[in-house]
Amino acid sequence: MKHAVFFLNALIQLIIYTFINHETLKKKYPFAIVCAGWFAATALLYVTNLYSILPDTVYSAGKGVLLPIAVLWICYEGSIMKKALLFGLLWLNALVSEGVGYILIWNFFNIQDDYYIVMKSEHIGVSAGRLLVSTVMLINAVVIVAIMRHRKYRREKLFAPLMVILSYAAAHTIYLSIYYWINAENITQTSNLIQLIFQTLLNTFIFIQYYSTQKIGRLLIREKELSLIENEMSDNRQYFELADLKFEEITMLKADMHRQLERVTALLSEPAGKDEAADIMDSISERLEKIRAVNYCDNHTLNAVLTVKLNEERIRGIPVEVALRDCSAAGIDSYEMCSVVANMFDNAIESCLRAPDPSGTFIEIKSGIRGEFFVIKVSNSCKNELVTKTVKGSGHGYGLEIIREICKKHGGEFTVSQEEGIVVSSAFLRLKK
Repeated sequence: MKHAVFFLNALIQLIIYTFINHETLKKKYPFAIVCAGWFAATALLYVTNLYSILPDTVYSAGKGVLLPIAVLWICYEGSIMKKALLFGLLWLNALVSEGVGYILIWNFFNIQDDYYIVMKSEHIGVSAGRLLVSTVMLINAVVIVAIMRHRKYRREKLFAPLMVILSYAAAHTIYLSIYYWINAENITQTSNLIQLIFQTLLNTFIFIQYYSTQKIGRLLIREKELSLIENEMSDNRQYFELADLKFEEITMLKADMHRQLERVTALLSEPAGKDEAADIMDSISERLEKIRAVNYCDNHTLNAVLTVKLNEERIRGIPVEVALRDCSAAGIDSYEMCSVVANMFDNAIESCLRAPDPSGTFIEIKSGIRGEFFVIKVSNSCKNELVTKTVKGSGHGYGLEIIREICKKHGGEFTVSQEEGIVVSSAFLRLKK
């Protein structure tokens, strides 16, 4: 009976320790794997000690020192200082919990014998104490996690699920205290074992619920972000279609101006036509001042988008150099190509506008084929901080996420680096075979 009590109690405590480590360190393995491995090693040590294969001192050192250190070292990433802090908190939690739990139980059961003698004999009160110690340990664990990760929990709104665990642990501690206080004379090892099984199931379910809630929350956030990205991509598509129409208007404008220039030529040959010719030339100059139409690349849609963007009021005064090559040869969908270039360009504009002196800023947009990839590179001046998200209205601001998704779809990647006041962003799109 006492062996079953030990194993169940060890499992409960290892679940709690794993919870602390998982919430405060970067984990390498899932919760269940870490906990199962730790429990298996603890059980092996217990069995070897049970058959006197290991001395008590070696068993205690292995269970309380070597195993926790091995778990922290093998299963988690983090600084040595942080791991040492967690190891110390593990022991502090154990000492505080045992102090509180066993003081209460000793009083409930009116135990007068020496503590170590009672613990060695596995008195009924000892088994009861193991339950109470575990509930106090869980309360302490929640407090430790809340203190160490309070910024993350506040930012990601995770305090509510954590408070559910705390409420459960506090309620269960009160329940066990009242239960043993009232029934101390009628408690048996069987009743203790039933309580321990019940507690093990409760702890397991509460942690399953906790991590399921976190996973669902992350999925909902991701779903919301994807919805916003889809909305922005839809807006971008409409923008690109409008840009395409704008490009057609510019083409028509070019033809109209060509006709007007022919008219000017004819008027200049007439004695009385100079004044009318001058008026027509002034009109042409005004129209040209309002818009620039340049052949930036060999992709019709992208050329239209750049034509519209380069005529935006907000970039006046920012020198922009465009050298886009191999756009048609890349084999990338025109809409995706425009999404990548337009969002990279927008991010560069935001960076330049944040500079103390916009007149000293610049933007360079280049592209070309490098090996198996079509590469789009945007360089621009910036302040010391790196701009990683464009500032737009509600439902916007996911430009870089769109770029990353498109690069990932085409077997490439998106990188951003900064050095000496210059930001360089590069989109790699694998060429279609």
